[in-house]
Amino acid sequence: MRESYLVQVKPSVFTETSLKPADFDAVSNLSLSEEEFEEGLIIEFTTREDAQSWVHSYGPEIYGRRDGQLRLHTAHSADDSDVDAYLLFKPRS
Repeated sequence: MRESYLVQVKPSVFTETSLKPADFDAVSNLSLSEEEFEEGLIIEFTTREDAQSWVHSYGPEIYGRRDGQLRLHTAHSADDSDVDAYLLFKPRS
């Protein structure tokens, strides 16, 4: 049994919010260039609860003029990637 919870950051996080790749340096322990980041970023947490807590630490100020929130979306059981969830921005409808 794996003892980590892997979250992949989706592009909507950057196109719909004011977050930048450097905002993930502290949690990912990486210093990524724009080119490296475009290849995708997977962040490792100890548990889903730790990932949720981190996501909830970002308040509405990061969303700019968009109304919505960052969300963890559990990977589908047929997903053949190694991630447990995806971080995305979900606008309010």
